[in-house]
Amino acid sequence: MKRLALVGIILLFSSCIEDEGGCVRVSPFGGVPFTSKASKGIINEQLLLEYIDTDGENIFENGSYDPDGVTLNKNGELYTDVVDLYNEETKYLIWVGGYSEGKNLFAVSLAPTSSRIDHLTVYATLLDFDGCTGPSVAIDSVFYNEEKQTLKKLSAGLKKLTLTQ
Repeated sequence: MKRLALVGIILLFSSCIEDEGGCVRVSPFGGVPFTSKASKGIINEQLLLEYIDTDGENIFENGSYDPDGVTLNKNGELYTDVVDLYNEETKYLIWVGGYSEGKNLFAVSLAPTSSRIDHLTVYATLLDFDGCTGPSVAIDSVFYNEEKQTLKKLSAGLKKLTLTQ
């Protein structure tokens, strides 16, 4: 019986894998992922909102709206500083995050003095869960003010919704 327990402990410790970030992943199959989904290197999808005027110019870049005035509200939590001002690929775009599997509701305000609140609904599916990196979520569909929208893929994991203001 002691030998069986010893073999089990040795098998457990020999199957731990440490990645570059120091996270230890345990696999009884010597490094083979538990699911086929995990072996595909799933990327958590992120949603970006771009607001343009009727001339096709970004409303934050041309100064029509102040990026610091934009807020996102999800479940009573108010998020500010959501417009990217630094990353070249996503500059002047609004990052929408914090969604989980199912229906996710957001209220979007472009200016603190405006009474206009737009409604964003993101439907998402949980694809996989990794003990080190957390959940991997895919965006299924997006509705803006109750109208279904078409998303444009920017790069791996980034999807953009362009709206005319």
